[in-house]
Parts: sequence; structure tokens; C-alpha cells
Amino acid sequence: MDPDILVSLRVRHLWICQAVLFLFWPEIRLCIATEQEDLVFFETRIRPILAEHCYPCHSQGAKAKNKLKGGLLLDSRQGMLTGGDSGPALDPKEPSQSLIITAMKHEDFEMPPSGKLPPDVINDFTAWVQQGAFDPRNANTNVARPSIDYEAASQFWSFTKPRAATPPSNANPSWASNDIDKFIKARLEQRGIEPVQQASPRELLRRATFDLTGLPPTPEEMQAFLRTSDNTTLSHAFSNAVDRLLTSAHYGEKWGRHWLDVARYAEDQAHTFGVRRRVHAHEYRDWVIKAFNDDMPYDHFIKMQLAGDLVADAQVSARQQLAGLGILGLGAIYYKNSDKAQAQADELDDRIDTITRGLLGLTVSCARCHDHKFDPISTQDYYSLAGIFHNTRMVDKPLVPPNVVDAYRAAEKVVKQHETAVRTYRDQRKSEIAEQQRRNIRDYMSAVWRFRQEKAVDSATKLQTVAAQLDLDRGWLERWVKFLNPSNKYIKSITALQPWLALGEPSGDANTLPPSVVAAATEFEEYLNYCLDERDGKLQEQSGNAVFVSPRVDKTRPLVNIKVDLQGSRRLFLVITDAGDGINSDWGDWLNPLLSNSKGEKSLLELDWINATTDHSKVRKNLNSGGQPLKVDGKIHAEGIGTHAFSVIEYSLPPGYQQFITQGGLDGSGAGSIEFRVYTTPPNDLGTNRESPERRARKELLKRVFSPSGLFQLNDKDLLNVLTDLQHRELNALDTQWTKAKNSLPKPLPMAHVIQDTGQKDLNVYIRGDPSRLGQTAPRRFLRILAGTRRTPYRDGSGRLELANDIASPENPLTARVIVNRVWQHHFGRGLVDTPSNFGKQGSPPTHPDLLDTLSVRFMSAGWSLKWLHREIMLSTTYQLSSSHNPTAKTLDPENRLHWRMNRRRLEVESWRDALLSVAGNLDKTTGGPTVNLDDSNNNRRTIYGAISRHSLNGLLRLFDFPDANVTSAVRTETIVPQQQLFVLNSDFFVKQSKNVAARVEIEAGEDLVAKVHRIYQLLFGRNADQQELIIASSFLSQSDSKGAKLNRWEQYAQVLLGSNEFLYID
Repeated sequence: MDPDILVSLRVRHLWICQAVLFLFWPEIRLCIATEQEDLVFFETRIRPILAEHCYPCHSQGAKAKNKLKGGLLLDSRQGMLTGGDSGPALDPKEPSQSLIITAMKHEDFEMPPSGKLPPDVINDFTAWVQQGAFDPRNANTNVARPSIDYEAASQFWSFTKPRAATPPSNANPSWASNDIDKFIKARLEQRGIEPVQQASPRELLRRATFDLTGLPPTPEEMQAFLRTSDNTTLSHAFSNAVDRLLTSAHYGEKWGRHWLDVARYAEDQAHTFGVRRRVHAHEYRDWVIKAFNDDMPYDHFIKMQLAGDLVADAQVSARQQLAGLGILGLGAIYYKNSDKAQAQADELDDRIDTITRGLLGLTVSCARCHDHKFDPISTQDYYSLAGIFHNTRMVDKPLVPPNVVDAYRAAEKVVKQHETAVRTYRDQRKSEIAEQQRRNIRDYMSAVWRFRQEKAVDSATKLQTVAAQLDLDRGWLERWVKFLNPSNKYIKSITALQPWLALGEPSGDANTLPPSVVAAATEFEEYLNYCLDERDGKLQEQSGNAVFVSPRVDKTRPLVNIKVDLQGSRRLFLVITDAGDGINSDWGDWLNPLLSNSKGEKSLLELDWINATTDHSKVRKNLNSGGQPLKVDGKIHAEGIGTHAFSVIEYSLPPGYQQFITQGGLDGSGAGSIEFRVYTTPPNDLGTNRESPERRARKELLKRVFSPSGLFQLNDKDLLNVLTDLQHRELNALDTQWTKAKNSLPKPLPMAHVIQDTGQKDLNVYIRGDPSRLGQTAPRRFLRILAGTRRTPYRDGSGRLELANDIASPENPLTARVIVNRVWQHHFGRGLVDTPSNFGKQGSPPTHPDLLDTLSVRFMSAGWSLKWLHREIMLSTTYQLSSSHNPTAKTLDPENRLHWRMNRRRLEVESWRDALLSVAGNLDKTTGGPTVNLDDSNNNRRTIYGAISRHSLNGLLRLFDFPDANVTSAVRTETIVPQQQLFVLNSDFFVKQSKNVAARVEIEAGEDLVAKVHRIYQLLFGRNADQQELIIASSFLSQSDSKGAKLNRWEQYAQVLLGSNEFLYID
């Protein structure tokens, strides 16, 4: 950009000017501290580790028992700062050098002495210290805490049922537009503060439009509103504007996004190997948007998300009933090395934390390892809730009625049948050809010898000549020539080819075939046919006591049918083994295992691991593990380790069944090859003999022969070249039927990631959060402090529906308060309670408790209608105040907690990006549908439809303070860093919008400079430029374009205005 633009232009509150300054300053982060998140982190990640590993030697309790080590107390913040014999445990100036960190890393001291803690624990402590080591403990923290006094705790403000209060009288009754204003004005009068004047009509419409839709008002909308407010009262015009905005489809997009922060919505996983994409995640996002647009009662909104599949409502479609379950179905999935129980415990904690902080405003997760330190929530309470989610599992379900699913599955089955017919026909022809070639190995090897003797210069002529002389197929001869090429390093390792290699190069008469050539070819033919018999399961005597050995399963044959006579056996052992390529057995799967007798079939769903003895030191886990750890030689091993592995599954068979029927399949991501084996007595051939060097050599030979480019492997194109005319017609007929079936297949079923119940078993308390240390049973039920005398165990399935009913009950003192506070927060920038997800003792008390309670009660009485609540808030005088400054009021209430003015708020990144596209005339307002790529410069959809990743968040979102989608988020932080301004100056996206704005102004305002300046101000700010702004614009725009500049003058001017604070902030 031309440097004089920053001198010439004095646009109001130029945000872009800050960029130039920040380029030369260290990074500055202005963050709104979220103390509640620090508290949750400390209580879930820090305190439990200290209590388990440090308190036995470094606490007041240890001191009382004369077991204190090194004079160091770690059970209070002061103790850590004071330190012991070796100095303070915390070093605020050099966090990374803090003694507690270096000791955990075993750099100086080695603590705890029992062994080094896992890396993720050390990382948690390092992050905790670097972020200031938030610590709510005092010196007496380690003193035994008395049991929870629920009667006393129930008197705390948030645990009492909200009651509507009589609005107070004011000195100036005419100031109040509704009862909200009476509560606000009363507090202001108590402090002697006079509120500022009302916002201008222009400011009001811009504020309301962004607040309800996340988009700026168009110039036409602004002009229409200003005309109406001139002709009628402003209050009437504004009321109509609010009604119009609440009916906009964009309302749901704006407020649905607020909810998705709470729901920690994302479309992948961050805690597993690789990226797990959740391709149907958008169904939940679209469901949320529709729910807001439809003004779904909030209590029903809760029930549909926790138990939509269990809510009886004949009027609700399958999509409406299931898609809302995404709040749980899109939850985090964890991978914790070999400790799957710990990973599952973390997943349960994610569900509890999201639901309780999001819906109840309580940090229940702090009771995972011990009773909550501040709130009346016991560890029993925590595991009562954990038991509910423990009885569920994530599944994908179609969002259409059962009859539609049945019709689709039937059509899909027809397609599969035709596909199988085509593939089977091809495989049969390939097998026939391969079987024929097995009998011709000696002939083709002899022909290769003749090929080498042939005197012709070019290879093609030699191939044609020899094939014609010996009446062999030219194409197959060419394959053999390549396979037996002496330069092929691989054939030197094949024992059976050594006599052939020893022959050297041919000499003498081309019509003479030495006996040694015939002998060498004969030996290899016999060896290769032996290997092929073993491959096709014909040599079962080679497989110890197995009653079935499958053919080799690989990409060319990904599925085998298996049927075994049981002959009275009571045990069945299923084995998936490596067929020679180092395949891991996670890629093999027993499909639909069944037992059969004359009365029918029985599905085997419960599979138990037995110990596997193997010559391989590491093993992989089969897909049928059912969540159980894999034990080998008595030791638990992780999923995903080792190679050349196999796994053994044991069935205990019920009596009376004569056959075992199943299929064995290779997972779509698999590579290499596997075998399926069935035993009725414990396998005894899984030792060293199974993987002898000789057998592995045979398998390696078969891999070369049947790889996609192998000697005997025909691809579909090769097959067509060798089929007869009749076979061509037969294959074409099958192909035609398959194509016709595919073309008549309905559209794919819409699916959603949801949950479903799996049982109704109560969970035991995990002592100190350790799933291997079980305490007493915690019956599934609601929190005691909220349920009171109504508290009864949940008996209906997992208990999800009962939980939903308890949370959404009008008797629950928290639910309405929490959502009313969230709505207030998003209208004013801060809630009446400053900690929106913590209404406990460590949270902030409400600034206007009577107002919060009155709104909550009326909200429930209004049918839990969020649109009612918006109107109530937005039509108040309080909402319509300007954001202007008042020195006296600021002195008395510097944070504006009493609402003497409107807070000036920065647009969230979604609204900012959408506004840029809108004023540039490019915004695609299409609603709903699959996720779009925000990195695509041609993507003009609203930002809510962009991909949200827990694993690797989009750069624009990350740069502009999008919340961490791994956890529920109540308040977005606001940072100011140089990279943000560099984005404005240099990003392709911003430059493109600047050009588009300039082009739009050119079209809409013509050539007149003043008209164009007014138009760009109308588009961006909803107003005309003032006289000073016209002078500055004229001075800058009248100059010639700078040589070599990326943008012309008008485009640079648009870029500056788009980067201004007036565009970024809402007054």
C-alpha cells in the first residue's frame, strides 16, 4: 500500500493504523481473563496430581505425621511460593525454571520418587505455571473438609428458586420503557449515576441488525428505517425493526453460532491418531440454526439435545428427533496410549463438563477426583451423571423414517448384488486364466530362454516371433520376460529360481533347448504351484490344528465366506494372521459372525480376548475387541503398535449349534494381505513355525506374483483383452444391469452423528479419578443440591431422558437463569453474572439479582421463548442507550456493570468476515448444507458454514479469537496482535474484498467523487461521510495511482475503511 495513505487519511478510529505500530512492538495480548476456566483447569488437571503424587510428602497432613520432606508444602499457593530447603517451587519470573517443573522432568530432582509422570501431565503443569499458576487454595486447604452441608448450601443465591420481584420505583418514571429499565435505573440512582442519552436511530439499527443477524444493515434498510422513525415514534419503528430481524433466516445463523460455542461444536477429533472427520456434523449445526429460527422453546431445545430419540412426539420428523443429539454425538474421543479406561473416563468428563457448565452453569467436573472444593457437588454426584453417559455410545443414524431407510437399503442391496455379480464374473475369468497359466509355467519359462536366444534387434519383434513359433500368448510371454529379467533383484532371493539363474545367458542354436533349462523351469513350476495351493487353503494339513484356513485376503480379494462344522465343540478360536506383508490385524474384521442350527441362527456379539502367545514381541488389536484391552503374555498392549501381528478371539459356545458361519474382510484402509483361521481347540501353531523364513519366502513370492503389477494378476483392462466374444457379451450384460441399478438408487440417506443407549448399569466412583480404583456405586440420578427431596434414581435406560427433564424443569433454579444471562451477555457484551458458565461460589454474583430472577421467571412463563426474551431486552431503554462517554459515571462505575451506557463491542470473527462479504456484494446467503472450506478464496458462504476443526483450526478463525472447540466456551477472549493487522494489509481475502467494494461503489454511484464517497460510507457504516472526511477522501483520491501498487487509489481507500474500528466495532 502507498505509505502516504496512512498520512492522508484520518478515518475515525483507524484500526489499520494500529497495525503499523504493532509491527515494531512486541506482541501485546489484551485478554479478558476467564477465571472460571483457570479454576476448572486447576481442579481437573493440577490438584488431583498434587493430591495423589505430592501431598503424601509435601502437605500439612504429611507435616502432622512427621513425614514432611524437604520442608516443602505443596498444598497451598503460599507454600509453593515460599518453598522448602531447595527454594520456592514456583518461579514467577522464570516459569520454565520453576522447581516443580524441573523436578517433574527429572532434570534436577526426580519427583515423584516413584517414577516420572506422563508427558501430558508435565505439559499441563508447564502450561499452568506459564499462565500464572492460578491457585484458589489457601494455607488450610489440606485440612480435612467436613461433609457437604446441603441445607446451608441450598441458601446460596443460585440454588434458590428464582422469584419475580416487584419492579422498584424510579425518580424519573418516564425514562423506563419496561420493567428491565426500572431495575437498572434503581441501581443507578443508588450510586448517583445518570445514564447517557439514547443512541441515534442509525446506531440502533446497526446494533440491532448485527446483534440479531450478524450482518450489517443495507443502505436501503437503513434509509427505510430512518424514514419510518421520522414519520412515527422511534420506539415504534425500532419495535417493528426488531420483529423483522427476528423473523430473518439469518437470526438462527447468528444465535445458533453462540450456542455452538457452548456445545463445543467441531467436525473432527483432536485426541486420536490422525484426523477423524465427522462428515455429518453439519446436520447438528443446521438443526441448531433451525431451532433458533423456529423459536423452539428452550426447555424442549434441551430435551431434544439430550434425549431427542427418547422424546415421544408423533409430530416430529426423524431429522428433528435425532439431529439435536449431536451435542453428545460430536463429543471428544480420546486416545490414551494403552489406557483405554482412562480415555473413556476423559470422554465421560467431556460430556459432563459440556452439559453442566453449558446448561446449568456449574463446574461439576471439579468433583471428578474429590468432592467439589467450593460448591455442594459430591464425587457421588459426578459419577451419578457419568453413569448416564457410560450407558451410551456414539453411532451414526439416518435422519429419515424407517420405511425410507428400508427402501434405500433394499435398493442398495440390489446394487451390491449386481456389483458382486460383475466382480465375481471378472474374478472367475481371472481365476480360470490364472489356473490355465499355472499349467504353462514351464512352457513360458522355456519361451523366455528362446526369447533371449532370438537374434532380432527390437523386443517387440522377438516377442512376436517366439510367441508365434511356440503358439503362446504374446502378452503373457511379455510378463514372463519382465519377471525373469536378470536385472530384477528380487528373483535372486527366490530359492526355487536359483537353478534358473545359474543357467546364465543362452548361447548356441536358437532352436535348441538345453535339458537344464527344462529342469529349472519344471522345478519352479512345481514350487510355485505348491505355494498357490497353500494360498488357496488347499493345504490345511500345514496349519496345525486349524479346522479352516482362508484363502489369502488382500485388495484383489477383500472378502471370503467361511463355514465351519462345529461337531459338538464348545469353544471357538478365531484368528486373523499376517499373510506375509507385515499387515496389522486392525485391518482385518470378522463380519456378522453367526452360529447356526436347524432352528435358526444366533449372532455372537460378546467377544472375549484370550492371551496370545507369539514369536512377535508386539501385537495389534483386532476390531472385535469391544473396547477391552489386549493382553499378550499377561501384559496390556496399546492399539496400533507392532507389525506382522495377529490376534486371537475366543468364543464360549452355547450347546446345540452345528455350524459357524461368517465372512472375513479386509478393511478399506488396509494394505498387504491377511488370513482368517478357525480352531475348535486352542491354537498350537502360532509359534515360530508359523513364520519360518521358508514360509515367509513363499508368501513374499506370492505377493510378487499377485500384486497389482504381478505376474499372474490381471487388471480389468488386461482381462478385456483376453476375453472371448461370448464372454464380452456376458460381462457387458452384467455391467448394464449394475449401471441401471446404480442409476435408480435414491439419494444417499442423510445421516447424523448421535448417541444411543447401550444399557442401564450404574457406575462406581473412581477413587481420585482413577478408573482402576473402584469405590462405591453411584446410582444414576440428578445433582442432590438441585433435586432436593425429588431426587430418585434413574431407571429408564441410560437415564438421559430423566436427566433432560430434570435440567429443563421449571423447578430447577439454574437452567432459566443461565440462558437468560447468556442472552443478556451477547446483547450487552457482559452478563448480569460475569461468569456465564459458573454460577457457583467461585463465580461472580449477579449485579442485578432481582432483574435476573424476574426475567428468568417471565421467560419460563412466556413458554421459554428466546425471541420473547430478545424483544424484552432490546425494547428497553437500557439496550437503546448510546455508547458515549460520561466522566462522572466512569469514575463511579468504571466497568459499566450498572449499565449507564451501552458497551462498545468488537464483532466476532464470523460477523466481521460476513460483513466484509456483505458490503462487497459477494455474500452467498444460502442456508444450511455440508461444510465449506474457508480457505477457498471463492467461498462466499457465511462463516458459520465453514469447517471447524479441533485438530487444526482455520487460520483466520484462530487469528481472530475463535474459541477452542475442544471445550465448552462461555466468553470469547479478545486479543490485539500484529498478525491481525497484517491480515488486513496483506491477505488475499481482504485485498479481494477491498477491490470488490471499490468496484461496487463505481457501479452504484457513478463517476461523481462525492457520491462515491458517500456510497462507500453508507455501505460500510450506514451513514454519509462528514465534511472533513470528504476533504480527506478528495485529497487522497485525486492523486494518481502509485507505480507498481497492488491496489489502485479507490481500492486502497476501501481497504483502509474496511480496516477501521468503526467497521469492526458496534456502538
